[in-house]
Amino acid sequence: MNYLSDLARPTSPTHASLADVLEALNQQNALDKQDSIYPIPPQPPNHEDEPDATHPVTEYSPPTSEPAPPVQLPDDFGSLPPLPPGWSALAPPPEAYYDSMEDAIEAIHSWTKAHGYDVSKSKPVKTKRDKLLYRYLLRCTRCSKSKNTRKLKPEERRRTKRGSQKSNCPMGVWVCAEDRNDPQHCRWLVKHQERLQSVYHDHQPSHPTTMPNHRRRERTAEIKMRILELQEAGYSTARTLAILQQDYPDMHITSRDIYNERQQIRRDQRGERAMPQG
Repeated sequence: MNYLSDLARPTSPTHASLADVLEALNQQNALDKQDSIYPIPPQPPNHEDEPDATHPVTEYSPPTSEPAPPVQLPDDFGSLPPLPPGWSALAPPPEAYYDSMEDAIEAIHSWTKAHGYDVSKSKPVKTKRDKLLYRYLLRCTRCSKSKNTRKLKPEERRRTKRGSQKSNCPMGVWVCAEDRNDPQHCRWLVKHQERLQSVYHDHQPSHPTTMPNHRRRERTAEIKMRILELQEAGYSTARTLAILQQDYPDMHITSRDIYNERQQIRRDQRGERAMPQG
């Protein structure tokens, strides 16, 4: 049996509410589908005089002041209760092959940014003999629980005004080498978890400006060079932000990002001046 088929086995739920939803899903679906991956069903044709009434996932929209209503999954997945309050069903990255792990992860990040969430590497799996990495589980960045800091003393706190977005979100997606014995010279597959665990989130979609990792990946060498040029020209942080937003309308950089980049530039410049001359 191909090792990729093992990924279809059930995983233990990481959230009490998720357990109820998965149990209902397991009871409603046929037994012959228990060991298969549940892909997002194709969307029905959208005729002009017949609106599309069933969409498998939540359409992404920027956050609003009012909470979004619970999301109902379509009839293609069987009769299911409404998702718990505050949960959402967001489109997972499509299952597809890529030339390398880096290409697969880059495609996943592009997809998740457009759909209101982010993922990070978790649970790396390596071969026992050569210690070659052949599988990753990419989890939602809100997957774990926030750290309990109630017993910390004031002098032990490092970031007193920073809140945590961790909510124990169960969502995850696999990235697997097609050949586990030679992962460096084979294609890599984006593969969904079983029973919609690549679809469920215990939170609503977010705008990319609220997700630091997406903003960090957007700050390419070209953007950093542009920030340096504007800094040397004497532009303020606010003016620099306005210029970048005009030149790069699809970028989600913030004034805090520009400030941090400028601070890093100053540190690098001080380090170069402090280097001994050989």
